[in-house]
Amino acid sequence: MVNRIAAMLPDMEIEYPEASKRWEAYLNDFDMQKPLAALPEPLSNAEKLFVTGRNIYQQYYNLKNQMERLAKYTIRAPFTGVLTEANANAGTLVRSGQQLGEFIDPSQYEISLSIPAQANSFIAAGKTVMLQTLDGKSTYEGKVVRTNAKIDDATQTISVIAEVSHPDLKAGQYLKVSISGEPLEQVVQIPSNLIVENNMVYVVQDSTLTLKEIIPINYVGDSVMVRGFEPQTVLVNQLRANAYPGQKVTY
Repeated sequence: MVNRIAAMLPDMEIEYPEASKRWEAYLNDFDMQKPLAALPEPLSNAEKLFVTGRNIYQQYYNLKNQMERLAKYTIRAPFTGVLTEANANAGTLVRSGQQLGEFIDPSQYEISLSIPAQANSFIAAGKTVMLQTLDGKSTYEGKVVRTNAKIDDATQTISVIAEVSHPDLKAGQYLKVSISGEPLEQVVQIPSNLIVENNMVYVVQDSTLTLKEIIPINYVGDSVMVRGFEPQTVLVNQLRANAYPGQKVTY
């Protein structure tokens, strides 16, 4: 369209000198980075026919239509952040559903947690959680921002999203998360591999191996909090493959 207006100006200056000044000013102010300005209004029907004969109006509306279509496919980030991955180059064909890239906000991170269903009563939006690096050297404070209303059928866990902000954190970093629950009384923490048949452990009574029923309360890593031990109970802390109830032991 710009080329057509520029080619039209010499003839317009001869036949319509007043109109040529307006069209020249329009051409000088034309900027593709700005919204497309309306064409100068013709002062006479003859001027309108003159411009129409140069196909200016058709070029104008074609360009305006293309700019409107382009605006519908312009993606603007909802926050200030950093582009960490780009999967499309300028000018390449983009298909429906194709991932264009990844854009993150380095000042705010989210971490997905899987919480046992029985701990659902301890989790709510706004609850504070403690996050720690795998080496245990750094600790950060986060907050639960949302929870899934559905329990995963396969794992019987609830998906929880916590939010944390700290300049030392990086996207993709692994963290250990601790969420405080209700105080537990009269419990003992033992290695989870000592439990047999889901709720039994070996204890020693009168120098004899005996299976004792316990109640698992909460699992913490490789350990489990249990109830059911009386004071002075002797727990077998190393299981052998050939152990059986009634076996005599010395310690």
